[in-house]
Amino acid sequence: MKKRHKQIVDVDTELKQAKEEWTESYNQLSDACLKFNEVRERASALISFCEQFVNSISNHPQSFDKKFEQSFVDKIEHIDPSVYVGEERKALIEAGAVGAAGILAGAVVFKRSKILGAIIATASGVISFFFGWWKKYKIRKEKLAEIKAIKDEMCVFQKKVALLNTKAEKCESFYYKLSGSLDNCARLEGMDYKKLSIIERTKLGTLINNVHSLSVVVKESI
Repeated sequence: MKKRHKQIVDVDTELKQAKEEWTESYNQLSDACLKFNEVRERASALISFCEQFVNSISNHPQSFDKKFEQSFVDKIEHIDPSVYVGEERKALIEAGAVGAAGILAGAVVFKRSKILGAIIATASGVISFFFGWWKKYKIRKEKLAEIKAIKDEMCVFQKKVALLNTKAEKCESFYYKLSGSLDNCARLEGMDYKKLSIIERTKLGTLINNVHSLSVVVKESI
């Protein structure tokens, strides 16, 4: 009995620890989603600003306008961390659930006899003990299933965090690249494209290419 009690206590402790680790893991996922959403919002704003900047340059090539049409970001769909919660764990818990119904069906058939009362009394004690044991066993099994489900869900969180951070870093890299191109072209605002030098036109062309590259990253799905 002491061993059984210790097992139950250990499972409770493990479940509590698993939930605490899950909370920390989910917070990391939330932070990663927030960072990724913010980076893409800033990138979208920069692309829009670049379009306004290029439009200020008269007689610029129509190919620039087509590039901006291709790079247009209508709306940033924010990544909600809650979409990664629940289904995996719920499925695992349901798969691990075991119903007691039917286990005892047909197990014992009493025949009428003079000692029927004694048999019933004895059987009732056995059944009562069995169901007490079964209840503890079922609870422990459900808790173990929940622990496994929580840990599996944490693995999903960790993979998503790694993916989101990688994409956020990639987006930031293209963002700063485009920002640098914009700085290099700043003095061209409001000028006539036909009067620009070859070097200046090349810088503007680089800006357009960087706009397109950043937009591709922003539009990437998770």
